[in-house]
Formats: sequence, structure tokens, C-alpha cells
Amino acid sequence: SFPPNTLFRLREMHEPGNWEAPGGIFPRQRLIVVTATYRKGTDTFNSGIESKLTGHTDTLQYGDRETFVKGLSNTLLASPLLTMELEFDRTMDWTDHRGAHYNLREEWQYVNGPAEKKEGCTPGTRDEHNNGWMPEDFRKKVNEYISVRREELKKQDQTLMQEEDALLTLDEVKAVRLYSGPAYQPVNNFLREVSHLHGPFKHAVARSPELTFCATVQHIISAVRKLAAVISPEEANQPLWRGVRGELPGGFWVKDKAGMVCAVESGFMSTSRDIAAPLAYMA
Repeated sequence: SFPPNTLFRLREMHEPGNWEAPGGIFPRQRLIVVTATYRKGTDTFNSGIESKLTGHTDTLQYGDRETFVKGLSNTLLASPLLTMELEFDRTMDWTDHRGAHYNLREEWQYVNGPAEKKEGCTPGTRDEHNNGWMPEDFRKKVNEYISVRREELKKQDQTLMQEEDALLTLDEVKAVRLYSGPAYQPVNNFLREVSHLHGPFKHAVARSPELTFCATVQHIISAVRKLAAVISPEEANQPLWRGVRGELPGGFWVKDKAGMVCAVESGFMSTSRDIAAPLAYMA
């Protein structure tokens, strides 16, 4: 993916089925080879800090779906050392890819209070349609949505969770609110760093009172599973888009045992149904 206003120069064009990708694959897509010129990145971009909808190839692990499942089970402990509230009651500051500064305590305070429409945030306008909403308002809204979708799926004889397990808790709502804001950055950094460790080193970092985000991660996973449980088969098959900066290695195109080309992101991966969204984040 390239940022907006990139200047392209056509070099080659190959028709579908007439060009070979790594791994001996002949994609049924036209190949257009171009060179690109665009504005030099800012110091913040060059530092490696990522935006939410665009990652770098360095953060991807080239494994199969088993790698993804094992990564979750190995990273997340059954009993987190801290509660989510305590995880955000620590002195930790960070800077996003546009140079804006944040800290854990302020983000926790924000998601526990009234939402405020804020223009000029890094990804655009924050809480544009949620001004004045309290956490309980978000929980009520999302659970109303889940209940309606469950009724629709029942008519299609779909297998559903037990009702008492299907609705989001207040902590799960807060966790999603945290991740959908600037706090995605320290949470994903934690997951990516832990994913590179093994044995007692992984356990030590995951249980570190200064570094752990295990409670927050568990709440996010639980919320995502509950929301995913009420999507329709048609929605499940819709393509999702995410930007990736950098050159993919040749091994990326080698299919796994299931015949799929698969890369594993060890953090939570933000995606969009609109291809323009990740491109906008690359600007």
C-alpha cells in the first residue's frame, strides 16, 4: 500500500496467469509493476511508530494459523497479575505516529467518563457521534445490537452462545474503548514483545507489574469473540483491508497446509471494510 498523492511510473504490465509469484503461484490477477516517489517520512514515521490501520512487515510473523492460536494461549495467563484498572494506573507515556502524546491514567479517566467529540485527533474526529455518552450507554447500545442480531440468527438456525455469555460486560466495553483509542499502541507493543519470548522469559514479562496488559487483552479478546459470534455468514466472508509498509519476503507467498497464504500479527490487527481507510492512515 502507498500513501495518498504518491507519484507512480509504469514499468511493466503482465496479464492474469502469465506471471509467477514466489512459491510457483500464478495469480489470476493483472500485475502492474511501477516505481513510486513520495514525500520523505517525518522523524516520527522513521522512528518505527505505527498507525492503527497500517503495520510494518517487521511486526508480522510468517507462520500458519496454529502459530496464531498458540500465540494467544502462550501469551495470556489464566490469572492476570493486575486488574485492567491497575494496568492503567501506572506511569507510562507514549507518542503516536503523528507526534501526539498520551499516558495511561488519562486514557483510563477518559473511557470512564463522558465521551467528548474531539476534532483534530490523529485518525480524525474522536467520538464524533458519541458526545456525552457514559460507559453504561456504550454497553447498553452494543448489547442491544447483539440481542437483535441473535434474534436474526435464531431464525436461520445458527448455533449461538448462551444468552448470559453473549452480552458484553462493562469491563469489556471499557477495554474496547481503550483499544479503539490511543491505548492500542502500548497494548500491541506488549503483545508483540511477549510473542518473541519463550519459557520463563515470556512468563516473567507477562507477569511483570510494570509491563503486563494481560487483563486488558483478555477483556478485548472476550469482547471480540462475542461480537464475532453474531456476524452473518455473508459478513464473515467480506474482505477486510489493512496497510503494510515494507517489502514482503518471498516466503510470504508460500501456501500453508490448508492451501492458504497466511501471516500472523501478534498484536490486535485493526482492519476496515473500506480500502481507503488504511490508505488514509498512511498519509
